[in-house]
Amino acid sequence: MQFNTTSHRTVSLILALFIFTFDQVTKFVVIRSLSIGESWPETGFFRITYVANTGSAFGLLSGLNHILIFVALMGIFVILWVLIRTSSEFLIKIALGLMLAGAAGNFVDRIAYGYVIDFIDVGPWYIFNVADSAIVISVFVLIFVFSFGGKSNSVKCDKEETYQNGYSNE
Repeated sequence: MQFNTTSHRTVSLILALFIFTFDQVTKFVVIRSLSIGESWPETGFFRITYVANTGSAFGLLSGLNHILIFVALMGIFVILWVLIRTSSEFLIKIALGLMLAGAAGNFVDRIAYGYVIDFIDVGPWYIFNVADSAIVISVFVLIFVFSFGGKSNSVKCDKEETYQNGYSNE
């Protein structure tokens, strides 16, 4: 069964919507169940710990919420533009969907609360959330695709691909 570029986009956008919704629902449960700084269970390797992250990844740029909102908004627009205006292989579209969901999930937090809600607390690592996980997975997928290739390592505009030599390359 062959999928075309439109169905790749559709799958990617459905994935983004699902991950975004899952991210927001899990954050809602956390803010309704715990106070900032509280963990459940209180000890252990894996905990749910409610943290208000005013920075970016790893707490960098803490307190610069307005700049991070602007950067996230620009990132969302760029991801949407690339997702909609380019034709690329399925895994790239999946990675873009994951990245879009993660950027949008954390963007909504910054607008609604003034910080990002982090809660997944695993051992000695930084506390993160579903949106962060989606972004990290998307980066690994892109590294895989661009390192090991697929049918193509390039991203082409739809117009270029459709009209090259009068035939579609799909």
